[in-house]
Amino acid sequence: MSLNIMLASRHAVYLSGDFRLTYSSGHFKDDLNIQKIIPVVRYGWGALVAYVGVASYPNVVKDMGEWIREQMDRIAMNGDVKEIPQRLLEANTLFKKMSEKKPHAFSIVGFEGRKPFIMVISNFFDVNGVRTSVRSELKTTIKKPKQSEILVVGDDIAIEFKERTMRYRLSSCLWFIGNWPTRN
Repeated sequence: MSLNIMLASRHAVYLSGDFRLTYSSGHFKDDLNIQKIIPVVRYGWGALVAYVGVASYPNVVKDMGEWIREQMDRIAMNGDVKEIPQRLLEANTLFKKMSEKKPHAFSIVGFEGRKPFIMVISNFFDVNGVRTSVRSELKTTIKKPKQSEILVVGDDIAIEFKERTMRYRLSSCLWFIGNWPTRN
């Protein structure tokens, strides 16, 4: 499984994804030519969308990144940010065609107006970092952070302990920077 790292603050959002592709058979490879982060820019809002989980399912979906792009292209320029989960939850139909449940998550960060948001659409993970057993359906969780937050989705065992503690220190540091006093 791959790894996404999301950061949201009052002033910026970031989404980092790796180049690991996992296939329904369980094998994986790293492909530097793959696009796993899809930008979505509409009137009044913008978002970055990525995924962790199986990259392609034979006879169901050839390329998950391409499928996400197609879903996001269906949102009109004046469409609402609430259409993101509506479109991505259509993956439940794809997953019902699978013989076994596989962990999958869409990681989304963005701004609606000037307000940041973090969204996770997953069958094993939520926006608070709580991991569950793999469910048969995707569920949407949303957070509108008031301070800087970092969320790691996917194969977080790939992050060494010292990096995890550094991540939390970085989150505190980013909160401080995001709330730096300014002169009037």
